[in-house]
Amino acid sequence: MVNVAEGSEWTAELLRTTRALEAEVAERRRTQEALEASEEDLRITLQSLAEAVIATDSSGRISRMNPAAEELTGWSATNAAGRNLTDVYHVIDAGTRQPVAGPLDRVLRDGAVALVGHTLLVCRDGSERAISESGAPIRDAAGRLRGVVIIFRDLTREMTAARALKRGQDRLDQSQARLTALYEAGIIGVVVGTLDGRIIEVNDALLDALGYSRDEILSGRVPWSSLTPAEWREADLRAIGDLRAAGIIALREMEYLHKDGHRVPVMIGSALLAGPENETISFVLDLTQNKQAAAAVAHLRQVSASEAQFRALLEAAPDAVVIATTDGKIALVNGQAENLFGYDRAELIGKPVEILLPERYRAIHPRHRQDYAAAPQVRAMGATRELYGRRKDGTEVPVEVSLSPLQTEQGPLVNSAIRDISERKRSDEQRFRLAAIVESSGDAIIGKTLDGVVTSWNQAAERIFGYAADEIIGKSITTLIPAGREHEEKEILAKLAKGERIEQFDTVRLRKDGSELHVSLTSSPVRDANGHLIGASKIVRDITQRRLAEGALAQAKDQAETASRELEAFSYSVAHDLRAPLRGMNGFAHVLLETYRDKLDAEGQDWLQEIVLNAKKMGELIDALLSLARVTRSELKAERINLSTVAREVIEQLRKLEPDRAVEVHIDENLFAEVDGRLARALLDNLLGNAWKFTGQVPGAHIDFGAQTTAEATTFFVRDDGAGFDMKFASKLFAPFQRLHTNAEFAGTGIGLATAQRIVHRHGGRIWTEGAVGRGATFYFTLPVRAGRRP
Repeated sequence: MVNVAEGSEWTAELLRTTRALEAEVAERRRTQEALEASEEDLRITLQSLAEAVIATDSSGRISRMNPAAEELTGWSATNAAGRNLTDVYHVIDAGTRQPVAGPLDRVLRDGAVALVGHTLLVCRDGSERAISESGAPIRDAAGRLRGVVIIFRDLTREMTAARALKRGQDRLDQSQARLTALYEAGIIGVVVGTLDGRIIEVNDALLDALGYSRDEILSGRVPWSSLTPAEWREADLRAIGDLRAAGIIALREMEYLHKDGHRVPVMIGSALLAGPENETISFVLDLTQNKQAAAAVAHLRQVSASEAQFRALLEAAPDAVVIATTDGKIALVNGQAENLFGYDRAELIGKPVEILLPERYRAIHPRHRQDYAAAPQVRAMGATRELYGRRKDGTEVPVEVSLSPLQTEQGPLVNSAIRDISERKRSDEQRFRLAAIVESSGDAIIGKTLDGVVTSWNQAAERIFGYAADEIIGKSITTLIPAGREHEEKEILAKLAKGERIEQFDTVRLRKDGSELHVSLTSSPVRDANGHLIGASKIVRDITQRRLAEGALAQAKDQAETASRELEAFSYSVAHDLRAPLRGMNGFAHVLLETYRDKLDAEGQDWLQEIVLNAKKMGELIDALLSLARVTRSELKAERINLSTVAREVIEQLRKLEPDRAVEVHIDENLFAEVDGRLARALLDNLLGNAWKFTGQVPGAHIDFGAQTTAEATTFFVRDDGAGFDMKFASKLFAPFQRLHTNAEFAGTGIGLATAQRIVHRHGGRIWTEGAVGRGATFYFTLPVRAGRRP
């Protein structure tokens, strides 16, 4: 049993232990929060650092990377995490281009901070950046190496700026040295001042030219503005205004007043110096000190103006211009010459002019140059000859060349103006070709004004109308129009005046002898290069013979149709009238066979049987004739017919007649044609029936009905693998009663294919066949253009 005192001590100890534990937990929480805060502070610090920072573990694998490192290396922190540092951070020596040991290697080796210095970082995209780099170890509380932090900075911009600064300083030093040399040379006056007229510096050359001392000028006792004569002061003020606005003014002439009062002519140029003080520098050339210099300047100005004007005219010339010396060296060319020949000026200047000629002309051209140099004058080159230039790419261009001599101080030159006449040659060739077509045309081609006055007349017009060209040109086209048809020409001219074309107008015109002829006219408006109507062209075709032929053809057609109708009526009448006696003959033959069979011997019975068979055959022929007559005489009622459906109905009927036959039949779907439905059935009855019959001796026969469609037409076909035929007899297949096989081989009347042909022809199509003995046959036929497949 525990006494009360001991229990109190245990309780107190328990409370102390509990409080100690609570205090430790609170301390650990504060430590964790501090660590988290430190981590956030570190992250923010790394994010904001301009230097690139990469942290690794002790094995060299990347654990952290700030944005500056991402931008510099080209690697994202996500992609780089966990990789070896050498995969991301690769440095080489700038001189030897060899890899160098980076901070990681040195820190891991020495366990201390490593300063590497300047190296080249090879970025992910292959570019190189100059950097300075250092590394430091990361240790835990026990001092153990836990990793390495590498800090590096991009020196590229600094080095570029330093080099640019050095180049700028070098140029400044050079400019200063040149300016000092110019200032001290004593050849030209130099004065530095401000825009308000205060002089800061002046050199001895200018002081000598004006007669003043340096002290007089720099002290201001002699104002600089007082050195300018009154009549030059307004121009001087304008020059100062231009200098203030533009920073520089062009070279100008003026005069200064010498200390002794005489005038000093000078050439002066000024520029505004950089800086806030508005300082200016002027270069002054004393023209009186050197008369030759003054004359040279004046001459130079005159020559420069003339040369500028000459070059402007040269560049504005529409033709290529090549100026050469008398010995054939090119001295000057314009832009058109560059465009025409494909050379830059620098490629031509100083080169022999023969570089612009085809090789076949180069050997003889020097002699032509010598002849021209002996008697130079303005003239065309190669008169009556075709000339060609040679481009840089070796192609040739037809040209015209005009030569003219030029006299210069340096000696005579030859100016060549070269014109590309490619378009003209093409136009000429087209014109000659059109003229040849017009003259060789079998139709009359007549030109006329919009008032109807004849302007041109070809040979065919002479032949057709009988007028020579000089008899009709200049006269009205109404000379050719019979009385009562004058209104036609007025209507034609009115339409032509509106720019309309007259197409295939058939009418009557007059020959010179007064006889009439039937013609077909086509008239078109003629326009000039600007699109303005200037006349009309008329093509007249003599259709007199065509009219006669059309009349004769129409008459022959009427006669043929009459004869055909009479023949068809006769055939129908004959076939119909033959049926009665044929039925009687057939009937009596059957009575004899049935009633008197026992009174007839075998031979008599055979003869009666032959009579019955021939009567049946003749009945079939009569039926075929009637069918053929109906096909020819019946009125067409065209409609959209699905031939595939009709073909299946025909095959189904054939199968019922011979149910024991095994024939594989393929019929394409949705084959349509614009045909008479009744005749379409008769057509397929005959073609498919023909294929069915001639495959009767073929085991496992095949029959196909399909179509071949092209952009021009749809061709239907019926194909079989039956007996076939010899192609040399193909012309007989569509003739009535013409058969290539005996009746014993294949029964029939010889009318079926003739009927099929009549049906196709009546619909405006055509039919033909291909085949070979023992290899089957294919019958092709076309129907109206609306025939084809329907989806």
